[in-house]
Amino acid sequence: GRSTPFRYFRTRATLALSIFSREVDAIVDRLDLSLPFEEALISFVRESRHTSMLFMRLAADLPLDGERRADFEALAKRAEQRLQPFVDQWHARQVLAPEAGSAQILLTVRMMSGLFIRPMDAVMEQRLKDAVTWILRGLAPRT
Repeated sequence: GRSTPFRYFRTRATLALSIFSREVDAIVDRLDLSLPFEEALISFVRESRHTSMLFMRLAADLPLDGERRADFEALAKRAEQRLQPFVDQWHARQVLAPEAGSAQILLTVRMMSGLFIRPMDAVMEQRLKDAVTWILRGLAPRT
């Protein structure tokens, strides 16, 4: 029934946080450090597009104030920490600007994920690759 999840979670917000926490872990766990930056970013956007859309819908429905805001911000910080090994490697490869960190990567992925909510067909895949190409120009180190 509808009330079953609330036996385990105090509120819709705690349920949402649990779902997002699990999704963040799953998405980061599937990232491949051996991939070139462009391919890893494409994969990250592809993997996280549904989670990003769900997050936006819930954020619109749930007022994010007080404890809720702190919990969602803590989840964002944890996502940044989980992504940090990738960011460190991309910095070491000099494919990511030194001032760009995991927060900027997550913001980029969230922005791009909203563009690709439909099933990924050949046209959408090409648009995703084009978008990543342009985004990478902005995230690249300046020489």
